[in-house]
Amino acid sequence: MKRLCVALAVALVLVGCERDVSTVDEGETTMTLTVTWQRLVTDDGQTCERCGSTQDEFRKAIATLRESLLPLEMEVASVEEALTPEQFAADTIESNRILIEGRPLEDWLGGEVGQSECASCC
Repeated sequence: MKRLCVALAVALVLVGCERDVSTVDEGETTMTLTVTWQRLVTDDGQTCERCGSTQDEFRKAIATLRESLLPLEMEVASVEEALTPEQFAADTIESNRILIEGRPLEDWLGGEVGQSECASCC
């Protein structure tokens, strides 16, 4: 979880001007950072154990990020997107991916995507 929090914080710094700025009151603005996590969801609405553990860590990281950005009057919008089995089959690398302002986390950090089999779903 610590690595996810650090990665999100670094990405926040990198986002810079790409954040959504909306007017609250005259002279005041709130910046919103949108963080999306997407994962495979079966036809019966379930996700595998591996993605489920990422979900828990994602939610913890979002809570930490929100708390950290509160003094800066920044908001964090958390989006959890479900990929259908058909979407997953078309591009398996899209499952269990985190996007910041619509851009994959690994792009912000200059990282590479790894891939391995999941014993419970693929």
